[in-house]
Amino acid sequence: MREAADAFGDGAFAAAVVVDDCEQITLSALQDGYSDEPTLLADIVGPGALGHQALVHCGDALPILSGQRRSLMAVVNEIMTSGTRVLLTPTSASVAREHGFGLEPDQFFAGPRAGPSSPPGAASSRCASPRPDETVTGSRAEG
Repeated sequence: MREAADAFGDGAFAAAVVVDDCEQITLSALQDGYSDEPTLLADIVGPGALGHQALVHCGDALPILSGQRRSLMAVVNEIMTSGTRVLLTPTSASVAREHGFGLEPDQFFAGPRAGPSSPPGAASSRCASPRPDETVTGSRAEG
């Protein structure tokens, strides 16, 4: 992954890395002696990349947040503490709470809904994602 990113230059520019279906990704850090070197994604969410680089994770973050997908846990924890989170289709209070949001009952999605002017059976345009509980998390590139 770092090899592909190196093709874009020395990293002194504004760039974003988008990781779709992040719950399916497994990262393995290179080892230097007995310690692991930081991964590209860890470098991007670090304070030194603020204003130059951004990381966007799209997918179901619950397996990562609950510890089932450990390879991305440190990166997602950094995003949760100092990044920006967007929850597209929250279905319950527990899903929202796990992502750090406190929502009102009318802010949850039970599934595609028909709007008042929609024909019967039509899905509402409010539903931003075809998958339940899809989350977009990311670190900010400011500047």
